[in-house]
Amino acid sequence: MIKQTRKKPSKSELRSSAAAPSSSRPSSDSFSSSPSVSSFDKTGRLEEAQLELAGCEDTLRREEVKVDAVRRRVLKNVMEERLRALGDMGKGLERAAQRGLVELQTYLSEGGE
Repeated sequence: MIKQTRKKPSKSELRSSAAAPSSSRPSSDSFSSSPSVSSFDKTGRLEEAQLELAGCEDTLRREEVKVDAVRRRVLKNVMEERLRALGDMGKGLERAAQRGLVELQTYLSEGGE
């Protein structure tokens, strides 16, 4: 995890440190021991952050693939159920139509007009 070691100075702090004599300003040694160590530390932290970001992106891609697979499976199951229900409804309508024809024939054969 990336941590910020010191807070960013405010504008008023920057103005006051710029106006103060150089002897009262904090030296760069208070934050790091030498410029090369500071540069290495920043480079190391940048590389660490980039590796962490790449790892997060890989994890996100894998999770997106899993979500897509689940979405496809759910969609397939829903469509199968809807088509089965549609088929059952069609069979029911066909049976009702057959019964209606039988009733109509019976009614007409018994002298109905």
